[in-house]
Amino acid sequence: MPAAGAFSIQVDGSTEQPNSLSISGNTVTLGLPALVVCANRVQISYAAPSTGAAIQDIAGNKAASFNQMTATVSTTPNSNAITYTPNAGTVFGSSDTSGATALDPFTMLVGDDESNVLRIYPRMGGAAYAEWDYGLNLPIGNDELDFESMTRRGNTLYFMSSLSNKSSGATDPNRAYLIEATLNGSGSTTQFTYVANRGDLKTQLVNWDVNNGHGLGANYFGFANSIANGVAPEQVNGFSIEGLSISPDGQYLWLGFRAPQVDTATRNKALIVPIKLDTLMTAAAITPTDTNTTLDFGPPIQLNLGGRGIRSISQASDGSGYLIIAGPSGSASTAVTNDFRLYTWDGNPSDAPVARSTALDPLLATTGGSFESSVSPSSLNSTACVQLLQDNGDTLWPGQTQASKKLTPADQQFQGNVVQVGTVFTQSAAPFVAASTPSNGASNMLASSPIVLQFDRGVTAGSGIIQLHLASDNSVVQTFDMSTANQTGSTVTVAYNTVTLKPSANLSYNTAYYLTAPSGAIMDNHNNAWVGFSGSSAFAFTTAAKVSYSLIISEVNSNASPADFFEIYNYGTTAVDLSNWRWSDNAASFTNNSDGIFASGTQIPAGGVLVVESDSTDDAAFRSAWNLSNSVATAIPSNGTGPGLGKGDAVVLFDANGQVAAYMNYGTTALIASDGTPIPSATRADNQTISSSQHAGPAVGATGNGVSAVWNDLSTSTPAYQGAVVGTLGGFAQPGNSANIGSPGVVN
Repeated sequence: MPAAGAFSIQVDGSTEQPNSLSISGNTVTLGLPALVVCANRVQISYAAPSTGAAIQDIAGNKAASFNQMTATVSTTPNSNAITYTPNAGTVFGSSDTSGATALDPFTMLVGDDESNVLRIYPRMGGAAYAEWDYGLNLPIGNDELDFESMTRRGNTLYFMSSLSNKSSGATDPNRAYLIEATLNGSGSTTQFTYVANRGDLKTQLVNWDVNNGHGLGANYFGFANSIANGVAPEQVNGFSIEGLSISPDGQYLWLGFRAPQVDTATRNKALIVPIKLDTLMTAAAITPTDTNTTLDFGPPIQLNLGGRGIRSISQASDGSGYLIIAGPSGSASTAVTNDFRLYTWDGNPSDAPVARSTALDPLLATTGGSFESSVSPSSLNSTACVQLLQDNGDTLWPGQTQASKKLTPADQQFQGNVVQVGTVFTQSAAPFVAASTPSNGASNMLASSPIVLQFDRGVTAGSGIIQLHLASDNSVVQTFDMSTANQTGSTVTVAYNTVTLKPSANLSYNTAYYLTAPSGAIMDNHNNAWVGFSGSSAFAFTTAAKVSYSLIISEVNSNASPADFFEIYNYGTTAVDLSNWRWSDNAASFTNNSDGIFASGTQIPAGGVLVVESDSTDDAAFRSAWNLSNSVATAIPSNGTGPGLGKGDAVVLFDANGQVAAYMNYGTTALIASDGTPIPSATRADNQTISSSQHAGPAVGATGNGVSAVWNDLSTSTPAYQGAVVGTLGGFAQPGNSANIGSPGVVN
């Protein structure tokens, strides 16, 4: 038996030495240091030793040397989940996998969007071998880069952030960087050398679009609007880059967009923007505020991925093209059969990507994760296997009570799957409505709500007019022209699988309606037409009756420390359940995520009050400041801090269905709530008009900004307000600050 070193094994060009050798009969068995994952080509070489032990028959005839004998790879992917855990002793999380690349057939490099580290993992699962804290080289310190994508050209590694706003829509300058590094060594012992970064990509992309650098027309992609403060990134008109690869000629870095979908009218194509590599890191601009240099952009590429965006794009090592993980710009929808789908593409902008049949969504069902990474596929033929990694940041693992990304680093994990590329998938069936609000036959449609149709796949606006009819006489009360979809001021929006029809005016309460739609009003992205709705029963609904509540806003303080607050009084004879109700200082923003949401189980008993702390999460500090006993009921919205109250503002309370339940407007302008309810300026107890642009107390006649506006206890149908006074209507001064006067918790 020769030494194992007499053999060498090449797995997709990477040379490995066997770690074991055995002979039985006429069979020689070699052991590899790790299981081969998704290999396209395995070759074995043997150098017969000139002296010493060698493979030979019993007569002493030595086996001849051979070089690069091709082996048959018989492993078939079974798609079972593979679990990955962090390296021991790490202080960084490892749940939100968002980009990966192969180092060799046995190891891979993986990044996380919640921490500024790259890790080397065994591809077949287990703990990471090592990690590299690249955050030490960035000007953002320990702040989150929001890593999303990674690729390599030879020994040069490129990785970058999403360039997106935060999920709330707030801008974040930390999410701005593209980083270049050099790889040294191989496999689990790979070392990293930081080279450079630049932080102006988003600025340059916006300028390129605004100034028509692509030749498609100024603002063709709508980047300037997509990055605006307040625009959430994960929607068809948002802004988020999650794919990164190298062009076939090696000259361009490709940025693959999750959002926006393009163009601004159709919102159904995925976008790739090429940037010339030879000048990418030589320009002077480094910080997110630099605008004095221009990147060398190539012609943009628009791809039909069935209405999806790019979650990952990886070049096959055999040069056969690219594997794309396509997924929705926003969250996955239970109405869609395949939110995530694999596409193969030859890299030619004039050629369409090819959908593949492998079902990905069932692999995510147990974890609720999303596929955001593929690990450098070897080949793209239908039987080739590919390795996909999940983002499991929000997964609740068995035995845990918190999402994975909230656990201690040692307890975090993510999963991956190995699947076949799959056969070519052709979509020939017509799209259909899989879910809707309201549902057909519903009797509780909110009069102010839009009509929402969710299809089983990505769709786009077709042609024709959808009509809303009054059931009592079949008259048309609203038309929706599909040719205007997604235009400014249009009553029709189409986003991925969701078509939203917004009537120009609120519907009538407790009234029956139905919808008709011609065939072809909606098309899928493979030119299959929806059959539409015909007749008065295909899509019929009745609006809910108007609900009245025995509630008033009995006190508002918009400037006292440590928090703004308002008080709700239940003057009725039964308790009112506020579970999942909302409040806002913007009458039109019931659906706004910044609105305060009341926790399940929140109630106000008959004759009782609830004090709502609008912009503080420290209930103990609030109680201490006002010397409130535990008997005083308080609430902090379950989604954290509220939007806060300012001068000339309003408090609007919405029930769980979005109907206005109570309000107090201490501004001078009458408002219209999102359900159509008029919100006039409050009535002052002294019959004077509301003072313009004042805090709540001064707006109704008080002299100090820290003074509450309080109900005068005379009428619940037409409540009037006055400034709080010590000794009147339960008014008292804050023990630590006599300028703050109110009566929180006191039932007038």
